[in-house]
Amino acid sequence: MRDLVRWRLSRLSQECSSSLAIASVIGHEFDVDILGTTAKIDEIRLLDLLDEARQAGLVHEDHDQPARYVFSHSVVRRFLRDSLGVTRAARLHRQIGDAFQARQASAHAELAHHYWACADPAVADRAVHYARLAGDRALAEAAFDGAVLHYRRALDVLERNGGGLRAELLLALGDAHGRAGEYPARDARFVEAATVARDSDVTDLFTRAAFGYGGVLPPAVSPDPQGQALLEETLERLGNADSPARARALGRLAHWVHHERPYAERVALCEEAIAMARRVNDLATLAIVLCHRCWALDGPRDVDEQLADAAEILRLGEELGNHELLLDGLRIRMSARFRRGDFELAADTAATLADLARELRHPEFLRMAAMWDVVVATIEGRYEHAQRLTGELQTRLRQLGHSQTELILIGQALPMLWLRGHLGETRSLIDDIATLQSQIQIWPAMRAWLGAESAADDQVRKLLGSLSPDAPAKLDENYSWWATIVAFIQTVTAIGDRVWAGKLYELILPFARHNATLGLAGFLGAVTHHLGVLAATLGRWDAACAHLEAALQRHHAMGSPPFAALTQMEYALVLMSRGSDGDRERAEELRTAALRTAAQLGLKAVQTRAARQVPHA
Repeated sequence: MRDLVRWRLSRLSQECSSSLAIASVIGHEFDVDILGTTAKIDEIRLLDLLDEARQAGLVHEDHDQPARYVFSHSVVRRFLRDSLGVTRAARLHRQIGDAFQARQASAHAELAHHYWACADPAVADRAVHYARLAGDRALAEAAFDGAVLHYRRALDVLERNGGGLRAELLLALGDAHGRAGEYPARDARFVEAATVARDSDVTDLFTRAAFGYGGVLPPAVSPDPQGQALLEETLERLGNADSPARARALGRLAHWVHHERPYAERVALCEEAIAMARRVNDLATLAIVLCHRCWALDGPRDVDEQLADAAEILRLGEELGNHELLLDGLRIRMSARFRRGDFELAADTAATLADLARELRHPEFLRMAAMWDVVVATIEGRYEHAQRLTGELQTRLRQLGHSQTELILIGQALPMLWLRGHLGETRSLIDDIATLQSQIQIWPAMRAWLGAESAADDQVRKLLGSLSPDAPAKLDENYSWWATIVAFIQTVTAIGDRVWAGKLYELILPFARHNATLGLAGFLGAVTHHLGVLAATLGRWDAACAHLEAALQRHHAMGSPPFAALTQMEYALVLMSRGSDGDRERAEELRTAALRTAAQLGLKAVQTRAARQVPHA
């Protein structure tokens, strides 16, 4: 192909070849006016030269855009560009950039490219200016990879030529990395921006870096001294006076220390942030700190308040035209509806969130939508589909460099592992994570549950004996609260510990209408199911029947054969133990239905329960 191009060029006039070489620097497509200005050839002569090139098959006219030509093949353009020296090409980029700048309607991306490529210190300020504008435009158009390229080029020019915009460009690049789904690069740029801003003592830029670090982060399940330190330094820099920035910093800090500071302390931080946001009358700040409150608290008693917060966030997002606030409001509403037991409403909200996340190409909310798809498939017992979706999610999380990849995958797999009798296979992984994250309250409960699953009753009794039965009531009410409580319930009902069962029953009774969930990661059954097995352990047969009947209705309404089967088996055992009129016949119906589903879906947890004739009492 290159030999053919060389032969065709050899048949052209020298003036035509030179003009095409200049055009190759403009781009694969080029404008007659820009080429004429750069080559200093009048329009009539230039059109004659382009006719010569067209007849040689090297270019053709763009029929959709008059006065615009296109190289016939990328090899043609590369050959011509290679014929130019580095210095000559750089000088042409400068001239082309000037020609584009003179034509005020030129795209910023074209100007940015040519001024960057000319490597001329005299136009470094223009290179940075247009690269920033091009990056901003790409970000607004959801062309996130393009935004990263433009901001990187602006930084490259600054590093070559000096300049005082480094912190601002690092902030823009960090944001672009985040929207492109490049999380480690995002956080590295924000740390760099914070360092530059600190050295320059520019509080506004430092504050923006602190807010950018971590992105739209989920509950911080692992201590991150870097993020916390940035927020605390921000608060020191801002002082005690009311301001939108201080309100945001307080709210984000409460969010960041979700698993590190007590619930009451997080509540106080949130209340101070929200009150301040209302005092300064900044609607965007108010919406943001409401989002942070929902992340920071996120316990069983926060559901109704989260629904109210979601409504206000959505209203403010609409009023401000802020799509990211709309995504946050939808995420909060979806999670709260799911936990409150409004599964159909949660699913409707999830669909709206997924549509908007796809439209905006927002990686974090696309991740949440993908998690919801796994939850639904698991609830419905479509386990092969759930595993395929989990594999796709795992790939996405690793591409993002998400800090919680392993934890998300465990949370999503937990319900299926439990019901299919494979929970014990996670022992080594859970032990490793528990060692690394000893501050997270779920891990002792998970270890006890694993012991109960493997019938290590003596070990489980020893572990529970090291804790007070009042310990669950003292647990911090946060994201992992329900998973921790369910783990304890599974443990104490397996060994029939009535003291623990009584304490747990009273603890979760106020939430009887709710679902036990692990945020958006997993469904652990209707709370009435767990109340039923606790009541059965206590020998309260009538209460157990009432709870399990309600759970069965919930699980059927949710279209969940696996959890319906689990409840049917527990219900059958309770009826057999109560022995009232008609109980035995009803129990047999429930048992038969449960075992049928268990055989179809491989629910070993249900089959194992069938081997026990009566609940502990």
